[in-house]
Amino acid sequence: RAGYELIIVTNQSGLARGMITPGFVEICHAEMRTRLQAGGTDLDGLYYCPHHPDGSVKGLDIDCRCRKPSPGMIEDAVRDRGIDPASSWVIGDKWLDVQLGHAAGARSILVRTGWGAEQEERRPAGQQVDAVCDNLIHAVSVILADGSSRH
Repeated sequence: RAGYELIIVTNQSGLARGMITPGFVEICHAEMRTRLQAGGTDLDGLYYCPHHPDGSVKGLDIDCRCRKPSPGMIEDAVRDRGIDPASSWVIGDKWLDVQLGHAAGARSILVRTGWGAEQEERRPAGQQVDAVCDNLIHAVSVILADGSSRH
């Protein structure tokens, strides 16, 4: 772990759109934790945004402070876990993940897995990123090689 906390922040707009239930989200999160534990690690935190301004579920159909790329979920993790965002990294497969990292004052890595390869081809004009990596393992090696932060 090298002194870093592993925290996931994720948009789950399927809740606001009525496509999935909170129970389904919890099952997915439990499975993710099980797989991480099988690999010898665990999450220190997991935050998700159930909102979407175009949602069909009353109360979740809002423009909120937590939906990525807004930094609300990271702000919550900073408060809850005592994390220094300037010593943190955000890894994701979409430009909105990179934008989230910058909005929160963290560094960001775009990974080419998932949506990442397609996203890399459609880089928004002026979009800055600290690193582009082939996969999560490569991203972790970049973070560990940096050595300047420990959260």
